[in-house]
Amino acid sequence: MERKYKRLVEEAYNYEYTDHSLSDVCTFEALQLDQKIKFLKY
Repeated sequence: MERKYKRLVEEAYNYEYTDHSLSDVCTFEALQLDQKIKFLKY
């Protein structure tokens, strides 16, 4: 899951300058995944 999170963050950063809506989607998915990871750790 952490690899998927890192990939989504990287994709969001790469899309930041070309496609803002796709960047927002990737950021949203990364944040949701981050919450799941934190929930499972604790």
